[in-house]
Amino acid sequence: MIRYLRCITGTLILIGAVLTEPALGESQLSKAQDFAVVGHGETLSHIASRFYGDASLWLVLYLENRDRIKDPTKIFVGQRLAVPPISQERRAKIRMDIRNSFLR
Repeated sequence: MIRYLRCITGTLILIGAVLTEPALGESQLSKAQDFAVVGHGETLSHIASRFYGDASLWLVLYLENRDRIKDPTKIFVGQRLAVPPISQERRAKIRMDIRNSFLR
């Protein structure tokens, strides 16, 4: 038996199918944005690791959500946080800045 899932848009998706997302151009990249809902026991580092694959990018989440987060060590279950897209070049620069700040 073949099973399908109907998306919000009405599109049928074969369950178990691997979906690919087209690469975003630079103009689309700046408009695209995800949101994370904080789960039990999660930190900004956990969320950064989940979305970016690198926990050290937690500061990006904090800076993007300063209006929602007063203290980066205190986020709450159910809180909705914006997750901005980060280019590979910007990721490399942020990592370098972090390394340099520890070497001072």
